[in-house]
Amino acid sequence: MNSLRTWRSKLHALARRRAALRWCEALALAAAVLLACSLLVFAADFLFRANLVQRTILLAATLTATGFCWWKWSAPLLAIHETPHSLALSVNEPHGSRTDLVAALQFEEHFAPAWGSVVLQQALVRRVAALGPRAVLPLDFNMQTVLAPSAAALAALLVWCGLIFAAPNHCQVFLQRMMFFSVAYPTKTVLLDVVVISDGSVSDGSVADGSVSDGAAMGRVVSSIMSDGVVQQESARCLEGAPVTIWVRCAGESPASVTLSVLEEKTGRRRVIEAIATPAFRLQKPSSGGASSVASPGEHSGRTTAYQAVLEQVLEPLRWEIVAGDARAGPFLLGISPPPAIEIEWRAEPPAYAAGASAAVVRRAARRLEVLPGSTVAVRVVCKNDKPLKKVSLVLKTEAASVQVEMLPQNAARTVWETAQHPLLKSIARETQLTWRIVDHEGIVPQSAVTAVVAMIADRAPSVLAASSSAMVHPLARPAIIFELQDDFGVASAEVRVSIDRAGEIRRLKFPLQEKDTGAAFPLAAASLPYRGRWSLDLKPLDVQVGDEIQLRVVAQDNRGAAVGQSGESPPVIWRVTDREEVLRSILQADAATEKALLELIDLQRSRLEKENAQ
Repeated sequence: MNSLRTWRSKLHALARRRAALRWCEALALAAAVLLACSLLVFAADFLFRANLVQRTILLAATLTATGFCWWKWSAPLLAIHETPHSLALSVNEPHGSRTDLVAALQFEEHFAPAWGSVVLQQALVRRVAALGPRAVLPLDFNMQTVLAPSAAALAALLVWCGLIFAAPNHCQVFLQRMMFFSVAYPTKTVLLDVVVISDGSVSDGSVADGSVSDGAAMGRVVSSIMSDGVVQQESARCLEGAPVTIWVRCAGESPASVTLSVLEEKTGRRRVIEAIATPAFRLQKPSSGGASSVASPGEHSGRTTAYQAVLEQVLEPLRWEIVAGDARAGPFLLGISPPPAIEIEWRAEPPAYAAGASAAVVRRAARRLEVLPGSTVAVRVVCKNDKPLKKVSLVLKTEAASVQVEMLPQNAARTVWETAQHPLLKSIARETQLTWRIVDHEGIVPQSAVTAVVAMIADRAPSVLAASSSAMVHPLARPAIIFELQDDFGVASAEVRVSIDRAGEIRRLKFPLQEKDTGAAFPLAAASLPYRGRWSLDLKPLDVQVGDEIQLRVVAQDNRGAAVGQSGESPPVIWRVTDREEVLRSILQADAATEKALLELIDLQRSRLEKENAQ
């Protein structure tokens, strides 16, 4: 069974050589595809400055092409397994018949005696074995299938070696970009900083001497797109309808021009804006240790130049890129952020003394609220365009003080905020200016200041009337007056002020109106007004004399709770103190005047009846 050992050794060696060639062919095919695709990716990335998504697509395409090549061609080559019998059938041996070699190999198998004469089988095996030492087995392999992909892979590898030798920095940047780092290829002109500012107040030089905060203040949105040559973010947002200023700082070779290529996403319209050279600027960015400055002149080796391009009004999302000499950056996305639309809602509770009043106790307007002194006011801020609010502060300002109150969110969406109860709002006593400081989740504040006023409803003085049926009184009489009290929210108290004039000497007295005298229980609620009553004055204890003049005024104080209300007084009621005859004469004169008025009224009614009968 070992007479064909030489043949078997040669066949195994041939199988190993052919397997090695197939491995070389498979790896060469895969390497050629991988290296060629990587060169194409390098070229595409360098020429078009692919963004993160595009680089991901390029990498995926390269891996897909390499995987397809391996599955289609390399894997089938490696799956081939050649045995001595299969090789004996495939090779031509010049010293004997390959059919004899195959038969001799089969006759050495343990099941061969069952096929026929063992003597003949052994004779054939000996004859074929005698040819083994002199036999030379041809490789019988198409070397072109190995040389062609190997040459292609070698050529691609040489190109890569040339690129690494000629432009090592570019190759290093390419490797970093394929690892998804945001770095740019070296250029003669270096883009150091790109800043997007959405602020209608920005003009030429306005940022040169000051500082710009990376955030929002008074309607401003500032975004650092690139800092020290490294892309910080690939998208920025601006205020809807506001102008946008894009600042660019370059180093190295000064570019002949810096242009901004803008593509409107909705309309597909593309326009080119040329940036103009401006003084350099400084960008302040907050950090844990305070504000640290970057992008300032002199911090980069060599001369730096700053440029700005202005987009007058941005109403829709834009894609834009910067071209400065041989340096390019972008494309970047400029999104639209509408400012928060704020609506103020009031809730006012009038004081207890105004209960049941027919007059208005609260007057509401969009940014103005009028209430009674002592009212409790609650304020609600609602964002009508459903933008979550990050912070809402309320500044209450009166003539005496200014206080800031932090408002609290009332829903999970953070679109509704209310004030916590504050003494200035719990019992408001004077006009108060309200100013809101609002910042939404994007750091944007409303375009216009949100202010409102809580004013006091004007306090009208009570209306007081008083009259008497007689102008002359006897010193011992008890004359009376009829009075009427009226007020919008109630009367707290009332009194009668009496002055007695005797030959220029005036004596003043006060008499509170009490329930036992008038039947009125003070304070009087608004529901019980107007109130009419009668009050009499006993002159005997006052020791008045004939010739004295008595003047009476009814004075009422309105009800304003703990606050001090206003007072109102009636026109004076004047009595002249005289004797009995003069009093009777005045009564008779009053009766005569009354009789005359009644006769005139009867004549008027008679004339009306006559006219009706004539018709």
